[in-house]
Amino acid sequence: MNLSGNEFGKKSYGYAIGCIKATTHPVLREEQIRRLEDADEAAALKLLEEYNYGTGAEGNSAEARIEAEMRYTVAFIKDIAPDAALLGPMLFEEDARNLKLYLKAKLTGQDVSGLTSDGGQYPAELMRICAETEDFSLLGAGLEKDLDGIQEETDPFVISSRVDGAMYANALRAAKKNSKMLYDLLCVYGAGINRLTALRLRKLPGAVKDGDSCYLPVAWEEYRVKDAEKTPEEVRAEVDARLGTALYDMRSGEKFAPIAEYFFSKRREAQKLRLIFAEKALAKITRDHREES
Repeated sequence: MNLSGNEFGKKSYGYAIGCIKATTHPVLREEQIRRLEDADEAAALKLLEEYNYGTGAEGNSAEARIEAEMRYTVAFIKDIAPDAALLGPMLFEEDARNLKLYLKAKLTGQDVSGLTSDGGQYPAELMRICAETEDFSLLGAGLEKDLDGIQEETDPFVISSRVDGAMYANALRAAKKNSKMLYDLLCVYGAGINRLTALRLRKLPGAVKDGDSCYLPVAWEEYRVKDAEKTPEEVRAEVDARLGTALYDMRSGEKFAPIAEYFFSKRREAQKLRLIFAEKALAKITRDHREES
């Protein structure tokens, strides 16, 4: 992808907004989501193809299409966004994924070069160098401090939690410097991730690691007790609604809003699709088990 939205040598917000309005990968409409929910797995996969969702995927599984769509989304917004200082904080999950892969690869000796991407704020190669040399100063003082000692960790769960928390905290610091609205949006997004993480931990059998290390460093304590009294569907719906409200609020005073809205809406879309197809897979397993019985 190599768009050219330069205006006097700089990318313009007007051009970026035009690209989003004209994209062949729009956010799926509610009617399209409902059709996916009502279809069986095979029909739902055909619908994704009809919707031009996940084109270029390696394989035709739902996950392959979701991954391909998100790769497109990240490349698309990186290409059109005029302000890297606002874009960078939005990509913290891509950066976290790359660093986790390289840190775990260092422990296991595996080659993960084919699994990483350049969809983050930091080049994947920089993450590899930092992990292999155990020197995180190239990522800035904040991340260097937050990642101090991580090379001594051997528990994959701890490594993942620490990296996720460090990258998110770094994103908040950057957003706070450049845009209060983006900072507020990331706070809402992070609180939502924590609420969904708590839901997943609830389902795990036996002893569950439920300390603060499981969660992103953002205020969300008000939801801990209240969510325990709600159904998973209610929690997911509330998380989705709060993110939608935060995205809408950005429209009133942030030129970057359409880019943020498109990106986080595609993130939210991917989460919905993963849930839809997971439920279809579970339903199929249940049916097969009943037929065998």
